[in-house]
Amino acid sequence: MADDKSNTLFMPHAVVSTEVHGLKLQAVDHFHHKRIELRPQQRVARAELVAERLFRVDEGMIALDAIPVKGQRQILDLLMPGDVVSLTSSQLFPTVSVRALTHTTVVVSDYMEEASWSNSHCRLLRRQLQSQLQRAQLQQLLVGYLDVEARVASFLFAFALRVGYDRNLRQCLPLPLSRDDMADYLALNRDTLSRVMMRFETLSLIERVNRHTIHVLNFEGLRHLSPVSSIIDGIFGHLGKNPIDGVIEHSGASGL
Repeated sequence: MADDKSNTLFMPHAVVSTEVHGLKLQAVDHFHHKRIELRPQQRVARAELVAERLFRVDEGMIALDAIPVKGQRQILDLLMPGDVVSLTSSQLFPTVSVRALTHTTVVVSDYMEEASWSNSHCRLLRRQLQSQLQRAQLQQLLVGYLDVEARVASFLFAFALRVGYDRNLRQCLPLPLSRDDMADYLALNRDTLSRVMMRFETLSLIERVNRHTIHVLNFEGLRHLSPVSSIIDGIFGHLGKNPIDGVIEHSGASGL
């Protein structure tokens, strides 16, 4: 992988959980809520990243960034509406930060006594954490084992399923990430990413509509280029008929 970043950072993910089969974290009686509005590229203040807090994304899209003292930034995860991140573990890694990729609204919740959680709440949280573990493992597969084209195809295929892209309606697929952000997520340099995206256009797999939107012209073609398509289907396939709103509408990112 000569075009990959040579100093790819591998470090533990913050504890992140996502919506599972349409279910969201519910325990309103046990939390105190605070809404935070973030502009594109704005980071959550370190003062907010205190122990016993939970962030839920209501609108937009945020990234968990890891920036070592000397090294290239790596995006550990992309969080969308419904996703939840516990910042208690992020505190252990000062280089991890929470950054808005679009106009974003997050809800901060302060934990009360864990003993007050209902059994159903605990079961749901475990399911969400299991889903996030699958997502983290998929990220490691993409970065650690796939060649450049397979990596980008797998990302586009997974992202389409995750946001509820309907291949039959020929919808536009929102990509509210900058070229740098997508490259950092895939551990590529941005020139390599641009070449792969241009090649996918030449192969009539995709068509760029504007800075942060594409048409997927050959969905099965992307699937075929992904050696881990069956794993992606298993993680995100159930979301295919459940579109997530509030991502592209709040985009302020520069495009690919």
